[in-house]
Amino acid sequence: PLRSLTSDTWKYIRTTRVELYDLEHDPQETRNLALQQPAQVAELERQLSDLEQHQQPRGNYAVTLSSAERQQLAGLGYLGGRNSPPWPPGEALPDMKDMQHYHDVLVDARHALEAGAAAKAVELLQGVVEALPDHRLSRVFLGEALLQTGQTEAAIRIFRELLKQEPDRPDVLVQLGVALSSQEDWKGAAKQFQQAVDSDPDLAEGHYRLAVSLMHLQQRQSARAQLSQCLALDPGFVAARLELASTLAKEGQIDAALHECQTALKYRKDWPAAHATWARILASQNQLDEAIEHAGQAVKLDPLNADWHYNLGIYWAIKGDLERAIPALSEAVRLQPE
Repeated sequence: PLRSLTSDTWKYIRTTRVELYDLEHDPQETRNLALQQPAQVAELERQLSDLEQHQQPRGNYAVTLSSAERQQLAGLGYLGGRNSPPWPPGEALPDMKDMQHYHDVLVDARHALEAGAAAKAVELLQGVVEALPDHRLSRVFLGEALLQTGQTEAAIRIFRELLKQEPDRPDVLVQLGVALSSQEDWKGAAKQFQQAVDSDPDLAEGHYRLAVSLMHLQQRQSARAQLSQCLALDPGFVAARLELASTLAKEGQIDAALHECQTALKYRKDWPAAHATWARILASQNQLDEAIEHAGQAVKLDPLNADWHYNLGIYWAIKGDLERAIPALSEAVRLQPE
């Protein structure tokens, strides 16, 4: 870890390339004088080492993190698997100052991914990976960006290479599972998601994605158990609630299914998929007026989603109102011609 010692005149920072600042004449710490003042560096290092020897170690304190917090930390590279490899002995750690540029590029790439500009993220991340081949987080992000641009095989290769180094890193296991799911390799995906939750039992997303894979494998009871585990960890995991609602509806538990939709909307009032799921369940019970109301709400919240327009058009058609059905279906075709 970084350690520093500050006196009235000097600030010394012990890092890969040590830093020394004259606070009296350079309060903004813009000029590193470590090379010009080796004797002062040696003296402050002696004082820092002496101070460390007299420190009393504190006890280990358990910190409870929510599933969302754990996912955020893993995405930033602060959490790995239980067997994450240590830094190679005798090899110097990279200096933080040298890494700042690449950190900024990673932030830009992450923002590009979140904005739907995956191709731009790929371009940025490939530059980082070329400069820092061993920088694992940039490779994780690159795999995710490649996956979003449809380069699934390239993404899978990256995730598998990363898992050779850290076999139980949960965020990479989840990403590999997502990639395999996109190829409808549900058995392979389920294996990755299972490893992810074995590595990190508190990873709500891992339980959810494992449940979806198990549903495709017709293992409904096991899937239900994973959904329950996900919601126990994160009651506001809306996608898991909607998956559970759909499962309950298929089992004929309509009231329980609608309750899950209602609960989902308590957590996310603006979540169109919750209204769409609610509408689908109501329509299956021939409650078309209410189904149309919720389908219309989904369209209002997300007017660029072709599926919502299509569903609304189908409900109007079932009701016999072609005058309203045709415009909704036409809009679905316009948004998604295929």
